[in-house]
This record gives sequence, structure tokens and C-alpha cells, in this order.
Amino acid sequence: NGPFKPEFRHLRDRTRVRKNEQFWDRDSIKLDTVDFLAVESTFTALNLYLTGKVDWINDIPPPALKEILKENPPREDVNPQPYLNTYFYLLNTTHPPLGDVRVRRALSLATDRDEITRLLAGGELPAYSFVPPVLPDYDPPQCQQPNVEEARRLLAEAGYPGGRGFPAFEISYNTHETHQMIAQVIRKQWQRNLGIHVRTRNQEFATLLSNQRSLNYDISRLAWIGDYPDPNTYLDMFITGGDNNRTGFSSPEYDRLIVDAAKEPDATKRLAMLRDAERILMDELPILPFYFYVSKNMVKPYVRGFYNNFQDSHPVSAIWIDREQKSPNPFLKGRP
Repeated sequence: NGPFKPEFRHLRDRTRVRKNEQFWDRDSIKLDTVDFLAVESTFTALNLYLTGKVDWINDIPPPALKEILKENPPREDVNPQPYLNTYFYLLNTTHPPLGDVRVRRALSLATDRDEITRLLAGGELPAYSFVPPVLPDYDPPQCQQPNVEEARRLLAEAGYPGGRGFPAFEISYNTHETHQMIAQVIRKQWQRNLGIHVRTRNQEFATLLSNQRSLNYDISRLAWIGDYPDPNTYLDMFITGGDNNRTGFSSPEYDRLIVDAAKEPDATKRLAMLRDAERILMDELPILPFYFYVSKNMVKPYVRGFYNNFQDSHPVSAIWIDREQKSPNPFLKGRP
């Protein structure tokens, strides 16, 4: 009953959808078919775009993006923009020693988020809160800024001076060049700053999510795009027993604040409750936020109906092709 229906799927190649002639608003759909290519490497995807084999890619590898943004005159088919998406690690609080808040705080304090965003090169912002700082009337509480000496003190207080006796553990991430790069950077930072040894392991995304749900991991990579422009779309994830709370974290006070905020009719009081809840989250740190995403779309000028937005969501039912168009795509500045 949607605007398109599947025509075929070739594993590891592409999925094609075709306009649904039974769709209630079929006359508004301007594309007859759309091919979604399965491309594992962002470098390969970029090459397909630059050689004219695809019309739109939604990710650009950091080394290439750094050079693309230096071009003069500036390219007119790319313009990274912030949106509601946070990159973070889940910490399995049921696995010692990650159940000790001092250890979790030490890991956060020993992480140089600025180094990560410099490598990403797209204008990403270091994250010290879980909720992105772009929502009206909401100032998200932050975890502490990096402090290696304090991180070492906390780790020693938890029983691991200089990292001695700290058990080996693993960072899991889904297969992607950027996730691999970030995991290696963080592994080296923690080894250098805390003296602990960390393994990294890539997994298929379905396996990663399955292991998160069953708490079969130590530390695991995730990102969250806000479903709507409100802090609750982030914070209600971590109520006790929630489907998206894949950390083992539980706080009766946190749960109470989320439940009470949902019933509070006064907008100012409601946001204050949500701030108090995020304060608990950033003190207890069952998650480690690292940065806030920017969109990394490259779109040919003849692709129309494509606009930057806070969810980086681009339904193909609103897109059309106009091969006569040579002017810059208006998506660069958002919807006119």
C-alpha cells in the first residue's frame, strides 16, 4: 500500500523498487524505479558517484571528505549539516568491571573526543551529552570534560592502579571503515591514558544488535537518530527493562522522572524533569557519547526534491529527476 513495491533483490548487489500503480497518491510519484545498491565500502560508493554510476550517496569516507571540502571553488553537491543523531558506545553494566561507575567515568574522562571529530573531518561536534544540543528550550546536561589525571585516579580507586589487573575486554562495532577507525582511536587512547588493553571486533549489523539485546558484549557501538524533535526520543530508551536499554542500567529515580515527564502538562516543568533524567544518565554513564553526526550526502544537481533536515530523512517518493537542471541543488540550504 506504499508508493513503491519491490521488484527484485539481488543479494550484495541491489534492490529495485517500482512505482506502485495502486498507491492512493500515485500521480505525485515521479520516479518509475529506484535502485538501492548494496555497497559495503564508502570509498567504493564515492567512486561510483564520481564516475556517474549513482546519483546519490549518503556517506563519504573521512579522508576523502576532508579533501572534497577543500576544493576551490567549493563543490555544489555536498554540504554537511548537523542533524539529530548521536554516536555512542553502550557499556554492559552487568559485566565487571563495567558495573563500577568509577570505571565508566574513567573511560569517559580518558577519551579525547576532539581527536575523533578531527579525523572525521565533516564538522561533527564532540558529544558530552546524549541529547544533541539543537532542540529548542532544552540545554542538555553534560558529562565531565576529558581529564586524564582524574581518570587514572578513579581507575586506581576502583582497584586498577595504572591499569594493573584490569581484565581484557572488547569493543564491538558493525562493519564500516569509520567505525573501525574510531574503535582503534579509542583503544589507543585508553591504552595510553589508562594502561588497559582492549580488543576490537567488527560484526555484521544484525549480529551486533542481537548481541546487544542479549547483553552478550562488553562495549558496543550504536547511534540514535531522534524520531521527533524532543529530548524524550533519546531519554526514554534507558528506562528499566526498556527494549532499547541494552546496557543493564537501572535507576528508579531515572524511571520516575521519565514517567512523570510524560504526564506533565507544563512544558517548562517537563523539560526540567527530562534534564534531571539526563543528568543521571551523564553521571552514571551506561553509555559514552562521542560525537553528534552531520549529514554527508552527495547529490547530483538533477536530483530534485531532496532537502537537508534534522532527521537526514529523504523519502524517494518526494524525489524526481530533471536532467535539464544544471544549477545547484536547493538541498544545500534546506527547504526554501
